[in-house]
Amino acid sequence: NIARIGVVTSAEGAVIQDIINVRTRRNPNIDIVLYPAKVQGINAEKEIAEGIKFLDQWNVDAIVVARGGGSMEDLMPFNTIEVADAIHDCNKFILSAVGHETDFTICDFCSDLRAPTPSAAAELLCSDMTSLKQKFRLNVSRLQSQAKRFIENNSAKIKNNIDYLSRSFDDIVQGYREMIKTNINYLITESKYFLEQGEHQFNLNYKMLQKLNPAEVLKLGYSVVRSKNGFVSSIKDISLGDSVSVVLNDGKFDANVTKLEEV
Repeated sequence: NIARIGVVTSAEGAVIQDIINVRTRRNPNIDIVLYPAKVQGINAEKEIAEGIKFLDQWNVDAIVVARGGGSMEDLMPFNTIEVADAIHDCNKFILSAVGHETDFTICDFCSDLRAPTPSAAAELLCSDMTSLKQKFRLNVSRLQSQAKRFIENNSAKIKNNIDYLSRSFDDIVQGYREMIKTNINYLITESKYFLEQGEHQFNLNYKMLQKLNPAEVLKLGYSVVRSKNGFVSSIKDISLGDSVSVVLNDGKFDANVTKLEEV
């Protein structure tokens, strides 16, 4: 199952938002990891290739290389040997979603699968949570039915034994009655416990996935900082005068480094 999807595309524009919207509608438990890259212009192919290589080392289950429609010149970065080699060398499942349905690039033919649009790529990778919930409820219903049939079948056998024994040994019958009642109560209790544990584990997993959602982390006041050399995780990754891009929960801004101070 797909739990985390890496996306190589521009941080601006409708593509990443379309993918997030489809994910949210179909299965909000799936994480989206964005590698912001230029998708046209000078050095765009290098950033796209770097994004693929970065996400190949990241904990993602699939990678989507995406951009919206454009002219043949706009799509040229996806026809380069840098991008083709990065896709070929990638160990993760890669889905190409470049341009419109009628657009074809070398990226499409190197990838494991081609989607006609970025939204279609998200549809293919995001399992429908409603369907998963229905399957879960169906499995619970089946377990309940099996438990009920088991109890009913064994109750019938026990009743037959009781009827047989009661004709001869009243005292033995009474002992069997108590034992049978205890066993039935035990089966009912175990069945309920099994169903409750399954539902409890499902809820825990759901909450855990929600906490891992990058968008939720950004809402807590955290941000993602990126310099020309990539993501900034240490003060050693930048120098005075560097230009950095800061991504927040509701947008981004650019800044220049004027002071460095270790804490």
